Amino acid sequence: MSQINDFSISVQEIKCVASKVNQKLRIMMVLSGELTVETNSRYYAMKEKDVLVIKRNNFIK
Repeated sequence: MSQINDFSISVQEIKCVASKVNQKLRIMMVLSGELTVETNSRYYAMKEKDVLVIKRNNFIK
């Protein structure tokens, strides 16, 4: 059985994120509170238990 080694999982408390181009597929889930994510001029207002999938090469702000 082959192993997949090209992914990572992290849990972070996000207060502010610098703008950047996303190099990988990113899955974001809000564990508590609220979060607003901007990608390529689209805004996503997220709340607890919301999930957002951002494909690579998208701008995140």
